[in-house]
Amino acid sequence: MSEPKLGNASWMTLREFDADTFIEWYISESKAGRMTEERKSESNWGVSAEYLLSCAYDCRMADRARWLMPPLFVTGFLLGYFL
Repeated sequence: MSEPKLGNASWMTLREFDADTFIEWYISESKAGRMTEERKSESNWGVSAEYLLSCAYDCRMADRARWLMPPLFVTGFLLGYFL
C-alpha cells in the first residue's frame, strides 16, 4: 500500500496535509488500480478515503468562493436597507 508523501517523509501528520496533496495521491492510486471499493470505504484513523476526498473537494470549492463573501454581504446589507 503506498502512502501519500510530502518531501522526503513517508508519512504525514494532519498539519502537513492539504487538499491538493490528497487529491493528487488519490488520483494516482486510482489510475494505478490500487484504489479498490473496499479500500475507498475502509476506515483509517476513523475516516475513509472517500470521506477525505469529499472534504478535500469541499475545501477547494470554499477557497474558490472566498472572494464572493464581501460582495454578498454588501448586497444583502443594501437589500435590507432599501427594502
